[in-house]
Amino acid sequence: MAQHRKQVGDVLELLATLIQPYDPDGLDLYFSTESAPLKPKTPRNCLQYLTERRAKGRPDFRQRFAAIVEKYQSRFGKRNMSLNKLMHFKSTPSHGPRPLSLYVLTDGIWDPKCDLITEVRSLVASLLKHEYANKYVGIQFIRFGDDPEGKKRLKTLDAKLGLDLDVVDTTSADGNVWKMLLGAVNDWYDNDGDSDDDDE
Repeated sequence: MAQHRKQVGDVLELLATLIQPYDPDGLDLYFSTESAPLKPKTPRNCLQYLTERRAKGRPDFRQRFAAIVEKYQSRFGKRNMSLNKLMHFKSTPSHGPRPLSLYVLTDGIWDPKCDLITEVRSLVASLLKHEYANKYVGIQFIRFGDDPEGKKRLKTLDAKLGLDLDVVDTTSADGNVWKMLLGAVNDWYDNDGDSDDDDE
């Protein structure tokens, strides 16, 4: 990803600018080389965090991705009571986590044994078990570069798993920014034609 650093920074800052006003808890920014998330206060902070880090070989995407998804799944079915609801008993406590949008900026060139298929299947199985609606979780892979191996890997996650819920979308970093933002959670953007499916 080192050769794409400038474009990664541009896309990261743009997405953070669009997303931040709608995330009451603030953004969580993960790097594949670190376990703990960062909490940027502004889109410019995202760019600063990126600038401070250097790519180190092929990342262990599976370990990082699995940790994020498993932490989210562990909250399925649990009561989620806000302070307001604790003080005003008229409200019925909601269950489980808020909807999740996960944006993965990548070239798809990972460790050869890393395909994320098991993790995506497990997530969908948990969503179905707890009766969450389609598009409750969206995983958007934003692809940098045109590496054939990377493109194939991401296309498999997007369109080749035959799952009962559609939680994954992939699009080029050169593509439609609204598809990057909404393709994993909105069918209209998911099917707008700006994806790796058009390359074959």
